[in-house]
Amino acid sequence: MIKKERFIKYINLLILMEAPKVIEALDNIVIKEEKDSEALRELKERLIKYSSPETPSYERRWRGMSVDVINTLAKMKYRHTEELSSIIDDLQKWEESLGYRSNILTAQEHYLEGSTPSSVGVDPYIPLCLLENKDITLEEVRTARELQKFTRVYVSFYIIPNFDVIFTHKSSVIRTYLEPLDNNGRTIRDPTPVDNNLKIIEKFGKTNDFPYKR
Repeated sequence: MIKKERFIKYINLLILMEAPKVIEALDNIVIKEEKDSEALRELKERLIKYSSPETPSYERRWRGMSVDVINTLAKMKYRHTEELSSIIDDLQKWEESLGYRSNILTAQEHYLEGSTPSSVGVDPYIPLCLLENKDITLEEVRTARELQKFTRVYVSFYIIPNFDVIFTHKSSVIRTYLEPLDNNGRTIRDPTPVDNNLKIIEKFGKTNDFPYKR
């Protein structure tokens, strides 16, 4: 059995998020779901890392915390949907207060990571949220992209000399920068790849099927 006191740090963490409803809701879950200690302990560890000042902003993600909560509660077979919705809403509001936003990738970036963008054919270099959401500002999107910093793309779109030396692991994906936006909301260049240490790769090429290659 888990004593409520063992989750003091967990509750304090939620207090730091300035989301009182999340504190109350998850506090209640701790009380009601004592048998699921391991799932809650794992969630606590992830949330502590997520909120730590030492955690780089790009290791967080929009809705990352709420997804962790959903996954944990799914393991616990937690089915109180109204309370769950309140938890998720408050976590997303907290993430938004930090500057994170949804849909900040361009159509070009979506294709590079292997997904299909929701808006195609308008401008492949403008983040979809700017094309689809009139309420979001360019500065908000710039801030959100700076927080996320990177996205993962398929390496097959890039030609990188000495790839096996630069990347010691074998993977089909690599990280690229989320490039800055100009005053029209367009990326200033095609995504730049980075190495395992997140350093820019100076010499690289792009394949013929590179989406919207410039």
